[in-house]
Amino acid sequence: MGAAAMAAAADRGLGAAVIEAAACAGVGWDRWSGDPGVSAWAASAVEAGVALLLALAAWCRATGATPAAPTLAPDTGSHARVGAVATVATVATEAERGSARRAALFWWAAAAVLAVLALNKQLDVQLLVAEYGRCLARDLGLDGYRWEAKAAFAALLGLAGLAAMAAAWWLSAGLATRVRWVALAGTAVLAGFVALRVATATKLATRVGLDLAALPGTTLVEMAGPGLMALAALLALGAQRPAGG
Repeated sequence: MGAAAMAAAADRGLGAAVIEAAACAGVGWDRWSGDPGVSAWAASAVEAGVALLLALAAWCRATGATPAAPTLAPDTGSHARVGAVATVATVATEAERGSARRAALFWWAAAAVLAVLALNKQLDVQLLVAEYGRCLARDLGLDGYRWEAKAAFAALLGLAGLAAMAAAWWLSAGLATRVRWVALAGTAVLAGFVALRVATATKLATRVGLDLAALPGTTLVEMAGPGLMALAALLALGAQRPAGG
């Protein structure tokens, strides 16, 4: 039966099946179907506010971390020694600029993730993706492989999450040590929360007998990530403030 449906889909064209599945998913997806409660909107507001704070940290790091090259006045020593010191100072300055660029990119990326999470709190785009997968599987006659497809999708997202964590590790090297570890902890908690949302949307958790919605502390996990990121941004902004300012 599956082979016949796949053959029919092939005759019709895979592109047509993809387009029809998109139309089907659009009909089945209820926009703004997320949690309409006050707590959910408060969580969205917190995430949006933290995203703005991270964007501020990114802007400050990008605009305030390009030190001017030091001016070395010639003294009675050798010109060769002065030239060597100038070269070392230039190299150090370039390293600082590279570190600042990486740190700013880390903050910008984190701000984008928080902004998406804030919007998705009410949109629940993961439900649209799940509905699209159901429609496409039905059109291609792959209903019997639904769980395998969900597992493969979750595995791909897991690999993407590992790649994102590796990128965060590399980019955060431009941060001060204390700020970096707090920011990485926040990133890890955010990744864990996204994994929970994926497991819930694909119903893979219920497949193995785990009811994530009934687990205590899910709201705490959801807010812990933005909280840690906000703390890291405040530490970074405080470190950039001029002495006595």
